[in-house]
Amino acid sequence: MAKLWLKIIKNNRMIRDITLDSLEDRDEKMELDQLRPEIARACNELDVEFPVVVEANRREFARRQRTVFREDSFIQETDFDKLEVVYFKSE
Repeated sequence: MAKLWLKIIKNNRMIRDITLDSLEDRDEKMELDQLRPEIARACNELDVEFPVVVEANRREFARRQRTVFREDSFIQETDFDKLEVVYFKSE
């Protein structure tokens, strides 16, 4: 089983988070665009807009299975510093 964890961070503190369980577990590394529906669902539950995904986010996610979206990744003004997206396999 795999999980997706989204964390909203403000002043270096996590203020909200959500974990989506029971994601499809694959042997190869997951690509950020493959998780777009799950990220959109988590953002909706966290009441934040979907971030603008740029190539740097895709590269970071492909390399580390995590990426960070800063304030400039959102069209609307945010009340937080960053949104961190982490994909991991659980036992």
